[in-house]
Amino acid sequence: MRATTSRIVIAVTAGAVALATASGCSHFSVGTPYRARALDQPSDGLDGRAARIVVRDGVTLAEVGGTPEEIGRQTGTLFGEQIRAQVARCLAAFGDGPETRRRARALADRIPDDHRRELRAVADAAGVPWDDLLTANLVVETRCSVVAAWGEARGGAPLAVARNLDFHPADVVGPFTVVLLVRPAGKRPFVSVGWPGFAAVTSGINDAGVATMILLNLESHRRSDAEPLGFRMRRMLETCASAAEAKALLADAPVATGDFCTIADADEVVAAWQQRDGSVATLAPDAGTVTCTNGPTDAAAAVQRDARSRCLSDLLASEPRPLTNRTLRALLEAVALDFLNCQAMVFEPESRRLDLALGTTFVPAAGNDWHAIELAPWFAGAGPDAIAVRRLERPEGRFEHYKVAVPPRPAGGRIPLDRAPPTR
Repeated sequence: MRATTSRIVIAVTAGAVALATASGCSHFSVGTPYRARALDQPSDGLDGRAARIVVRDGVTLAEVGGTPEEIGRQTGTLFGEQIRAQVARCLAAFGDGPETRRRARALADRIPDDHRRELRAVADAAGVPWDDLLTANLVVETRCSVVAAWGEARGGAPLAVARNLDFHPADVVGPFTVVLLVRPAGKRPFVSVGWPGFAAVTSGINDAGVATMILLNLESHRRSDAEPLGFRMRRMLETCASAAEAKALLADAPVATGDFCTIADADEVVAAWQQRDGSVATLAPDAGTVTCTNGPTDAAAAVQRDARSRCLSDLLASEPRPLTNRTLRALLEAVALDFLNCQAMVFEPESRRLDLALGTTFVPAAGNDWHAIELAPWFAGAGPDAIAVRRLERPEGRFEHYKVAVPPRPAGGRIPLDRAPPTR
């Protein structure tokens, strides 16, 4: 079997890679560029605590809160050096040029005012040109996979959503990943698995257990007269108490892209996207599971036809129940994208648990070190020091990678949706 990346739903940035040896086995671990620190001034938005960075076994947590300006100043002060480095690397990787800048400026006015004010404060505190930070916030297009399971498929365990984040440059977005604990004044507290200075949300969960994730839709439309999807997702976390409310917010007004948005709470999960006419479409669930990648969608069957989707469908059809978190993590490894798999994660909305792994260019996240992060105490009002972080076992190549398991698409024809699972 080939042990390599897998993608269900995501993660980010650059840092060190270390080679360790234990019990005669060598493995890689992704380092962090961050160090624990706290600001001098306590914040009313954090119940008198100071904004801070906490590092646990290579996992970086950071707590910020207050008004948009306070959140921006805290973020820029805590992470200034790393924000400057990330923005420079990402702009270079994205092919920064006049057209990229033009599109970013066109979208800037569509960012909600409070989020734009926060970004301005980040730029000022971190010493980053506003135009650079704005552009970096608006060019993220993640290539990912998601698989979710609930009900009988979970054997009584809480609903769970697993996700790969496949994105470049993986050597930047993986190691620079931060579990950002945000307490915005007058709104719901939420956690974003992202990067400091990135105000939108690609993967996150709030105090009500609403989890949201973005996946690139290769058939998506693009427009510059609507709110960027990552900021709509942040508004879901700041305001919504259920997946139904979040889905309604997705449909409330046009968004700038028709990328996929996986939305979950303790009771339901949907993989949805906004179509050109503003309506919201969803992928079809199957026996207590649903999957989503970046591939084309069969409109009649409401399923995707790409190799990763087919691999996930085959594995889910043949895998015994219940589907545990360990199985979901192994499924992510089976569909991770080579050289891009910088984050892999599993959300349990009911328990507010996050399983997280980080990767880099040659170290796929889904096959790397995993940690369980218990977020419930923080949502209940405690500080980041109360969050338990414990190491989990690696998948160790339990399933064949999709490039091995799924035969090529038939020449000139559609992929049969009832194709039998390949012999392993």
